Amino acid sequence: MSRAEDLVLPAAETGLGRPRLLAGAALLVLGLPALTALLVHERSRLSYATPVLLVLTLVVAVGLIGGIRVGLPAALLGGLSLNWFFTPPYGTLVVDRQDQLVVLGVYLAVSVAVSAVVDLAARRSREALRARAEAQALASLAGGTLAEQQTLTDLLERVRQVFRMREV
Repeated sequence: MSRAEDLVLPAAETGLGRPRLLAGAALLVLGLPALTALLVHERSRLSYATPVLLVLTLVVAVGLIGGIRVGLPAALLGGLSLNWFFTPPYGTLVVDRQDQLVVLGVYLAVSVAVSAVVDLAARRSREALRARAEAQALASLAGGTLAEQQTLTDLLERVRQVFRMREV
C-alpha cells in the first residue's frame, strides 16, 4: 500500500474519455457514408433488411465505442440515411409501408438503447474506480496516522489534500 503522503485521488469524471468519443465520431463520419454509398448501388437487389441490419451494426459499433454522446447522433443519422436511400419512395422522408415504419422504429430504439447502456456502464466503471481509490486512501490515512501518531490537525490536512478539498 502506498504512503499517505503519496496519495491523490483521481479526478471525479463520469462517462467515456475524449479518445473514445473521437473514435466513435470518426467511425460514424467515415463509416456511414461509405456503407451507404456501397449499399445504394445494390439496393434493387437487396432486401430491405440488409441495409437496416448493416447500418444498425455500424451504429451499434459507434455506440459501443463512443457512448450516448456519439451514439444518439449516429442513430438519428443512420435512421435518416435508411429512410432517404433505402425506404421507398427513395429520396424522401416519406414511408409508404407501415411495416417499414416499424422496422425504422425498432432500429432507432435498439441503437439508442445500446448507446445508453454503454454510457451507463462507463459511468459506473469510473465511479467504482474512484470509490476503490477513496477506500484505499482512507485505509492508508488511517494506518499512517496510527503508525506515525500524527495530530488530528495533520490528519485533517492530509484528508484535505488527498480528497482535493478546500477546507476540512
